Amino acid sequence: MSKCDRPPCNEDCPEIFACGPDLRCAITLRTLSEFEDDERVYVLPECGCVYSVEGLDMYFKNQAKNGGHTAIKLWQCPSCQAPIYTALRYNMYIKTEIALVNQIKTRQEILRQEITHREKTDIINAMNEETRSGLHNIVGGRWFVCENQHPYFIGDCGGATEISKCPQCGATIGGTQHKVIETNRFYGEFDGSFEPAWPGQPRSKQT
Repeated sequence: MSKCDRPPCNEDCPEIFACGPDLRCAITLRTLSEFEDDERVYVLPECGCVYSVEGLDMYFKNQAKNGGHTAIKLWQCPSCQAPIYTALRYNMYIKTEIALVNQIKTRQEILRQEITHREKTDIINAMNEETRSGLHNIVGGRWFVCENQHPYFIGDCGGATEISKCPQCGATIGGTQHKVIETNRFYGEFDGSFEPAWPGQPRSKQT
């Protein structure tokens, strides 16, 4: 979403409300007839709350980010707290806030992936601690991937003895007679092991 730098339009709108001047806003409890003759009004499209343009302009200006420690959140109606997305007069403020929220979401996803990678490394190191005593490439558990490249671990002797389902995508994993099915692959890159515990295992295409 590109940032909007268009300031609010101050041209009077010629549109006349079909319901007449006695319309009352359920939130502000102020009828259109109670506004001054030369006072401009604005109806927030999401909730229908009616405000004077001057007052609503001041609200957006005061709440805008000016380098202070202000919470980043989507704009809301000052009365009923309904989220504001389509108030074109204040599009500049709305798009700026949405862009900030999207930046935070992107950063959170990056941090989540980094944490996941660190946790995965810690788990692998802990699970392979016993196999690093010289038997690492002879016996012990091994990592494999399903047909959708989701890793899974076969413990004990490192050979497949049963068929199961991938917990992430539901694809078939495992095998019988100490050999995984053809759609699965030995995944030594996951923990640095060079060979499967049992020969004849399907390998990744790049190995």
